[in-house]
Amino acid sequence: MTSRKARYALFLVLMLMAIKGCTCDDDNPFRRRHRPPTVTATLTATPTATPTALPVSACIPSSSLSVLITGTDVVSYVPDGNWGSSTPNVELVPIEGAGAGPLAARATIVTPAAANSCSSNSITGQTVCTSNGTDVYLINGSTLSNTLTSSAVGTTSFSGGTCSTCGVVVDATTNQAF
Repeated sequence: MTSRKARYALFLVLMLMAIKGCTCDDDNPFRRRHRPPTVTATLTATPTATPTALPVSACIPSSSLSVLITGTDVVSYVPDGNWGSSTPNVELVPIEGAGAGPLAARATIVTPAAANSCSSNSITGQTVCTSNGTDVYLINGSTLSNTLTSSAVGTTSFSGGTCSTCGVVVDATTNQAF
């Protein structure tokens, strides 16, 4: 056998070994075997007949202003202050509708300290605003109905200013402010 034929035969043997695997041992890590994918059962949610509707403004995030929808009236509560200001009060601004109730006219709601954020619950009609300190203001219509104190300790400083109670969001489904 010539050296050329011997090299060709050796090449074919090596190729066959590479394709089929070197040995037939089950624990050979170089042996290629096809394994079918493992089937795993997954749970899926059972659909309901009708989805539960969220109340209006249930998912509005914390912001410096809030939107309150009552019937056909839409108003906004806009703090006069911000995280870097000490201007007190909150403005009630009618946006749409302007019915005959307490939300019909623009009004200034007097607060003891600067408010920085407000959030409203369209189910209860109540608005919650927070101050830069620890005051939490509950507003009904154009009236400051209660002033609560948060349990905030210390302050947070950022590019917008400094505050202890820096924002608020109301979950209308549970009527809780966070």
